[in-house]
Amino acid sequence: MAGPIPPTAYGMWRPTDGTLQTVVAGTVAATVDTSGNQDFPGDVKLSDGGTITQASSKSTGVTLNTHTGQITMNGAALAAGVEVTFTVTNSTVGAADVVVLNHGSAGTAGSYLVGVSAVASGSFKATVSNASGGALSEAIVLHFAVIGGSAT
Repeated sequence: MAGPIPPTAYGMWRPTDGTLQTVVAGTVAATVDTSGNQDFPGDVKLSDGGTITQASSKSTGVTLNTHTGQITMNGAALAAGVEVTFTVTNSTVGAADVVVLNHGSAGTAGSYLVGVSAVASGSFKATVSNASGGALSEAIVLHFAVIGGSAT
């Protein structure tokens, strides 16, 4: 008999530098140090996602409690040069987190400026500006991802 088959995934404590490594199929998949800082070489994938649609206007808040998601905005008119802000209530968001937001699909490409204007524990504010020369009445789709941050 050749001996036991090695596991394909395991954790390894490294007392020399105080880190815990997760190894999958012989490759380090994540490292956590004694301060709780995490390092993920390669791609970081967040698997819990969802979708939500604004109910009555472009300023109507939405609730979506996932790390990633798609928000379909209301199709109400947004005048040229005007911006609108709405709150995304999300229990996965911490006050020190980074929220990435972009114009994902639908609507006129390049006509909107999209950003996060505030982050708080349990929510973030999304701001959308009409950068075109005329009013737009499009139900654009925003994509977001919540990345755990750390207060320093």
